[in-house]
Amino acid sequence: MKTDVLMHLTALSNVNGKNSLREGSSVYVRIIKNNGNNSYLAAFSGGRFFLKSKIPLSEGSGFLAKLKLENGKIILQKVQSNPENKDSIQRVTTENQARFLEKMGLVPDNISFSLLQQMKMLGSRFSLTAFQKSRKIANKIKNKEKTATDVAFILEEKGISSDEKKVAEILGNDNTSGEISEKIELPLKTENPFKVFFGNILNSSENLKNQPGILTLFNHIGFCFDSGDFSIHEKKGFGSWIKIPFEFNFEEKNGNGSFCGFLKNSSKNLEKAVVCFYLENENYVFEFGLNGNKLLYLNAGCSDSLKTKILVEILNSSFEKTKIGKIDSFQDFSEFSADDIEISSVSLSV
Repeated sequence: MKTDVLMHLTALSNVNGKNSLREGSSVYVRIIKNNGNNSYLAAFSGGRFFLKSKIPLSEGSGFLAKLKLENGKIILQKVQSNPENKDSIQRVTTENQARFLEKMGLVPDNISFSLLQQMKMLGSRFSLTAFQKSRKIANKIKNKEKTATDVAFILEEKGISSDEKKVAEILGNDNTSGEISEKIELPLKTENPFKVFFGNILNSSENLKNQPGILTLFNHIGFCFDSGDFSIHEKKGFGSWIKIPFEFNFEEKNGNGSFCGFLKNSSKNLEKAVVCFYLENENYVFEFGLNGNKLLYLNAGCSDSLKTKILVEILNSSFEKTKIGKIDSFQDFSEFSADDIEISSVSLSV
């Protein structure tokens, strides 16, 4: 089977540590985007490159390859799986997660692992400094460490230097934010109350009258929708997050909440959202993923564990074709929760 992938020799000028790459060097190649016509954007050795391949490659996939120089071109020869190299790429599991994180210089816990998933979702490069700074800031914000870590990291990725004050302003105090978009009446008897409610939230974002502040800045930068040059998209990452806080009335009770959405650069579409409702002594959280107009999954939880079970049962009956999950712990949950993206440990030898 043909396993060669071609790219220009001059592309090596962009590789970090290019002097160590030579004939026979081993690299781990990750496919970032399929540009069509057998052209792909790939990442390896700390750089990102355009390459041609006669074999189909999937976005997000990776493979081990050896470098070969021929007629002014680089040939990446795909290494087939065999007993000698089967352990070169390993999926990070619950059993080996702590050891993997320690090797990277990270605190071996679920927050560090979810931060890695956030990094992959945003399409950013690994930075130990950014990880450590995010954790340090989040440690000062009690009972919201996981969300605070995500916020600090996302701020840095948006080009905003994060600190405790900025993170606290994004989170809001006592489940509220200083920048409320508007008060929304929850639809009680409509044909599709979900559609009406989310439509109100998203449509209101076009006419927000918030005072200038960190949340307004947070919602307006970190994206790259206008340019057709995908290399610029790559500098900005795969996409970014917005947050729209709101107040609402339900059965003569006042509440507040937030809508956090991940918008993808390439499609300009909402790919994931987390919606939180805080109503007096009860909190509700909904997390869902989208592919166009298709609902991929829906996770839900309530601060009352008994109501969580009832809530999941109702959703299962209402969304029979959608995978429904349960959110058990609010403390371990983030408003900016990244998808459960597979993390791999790669070991290469040259």
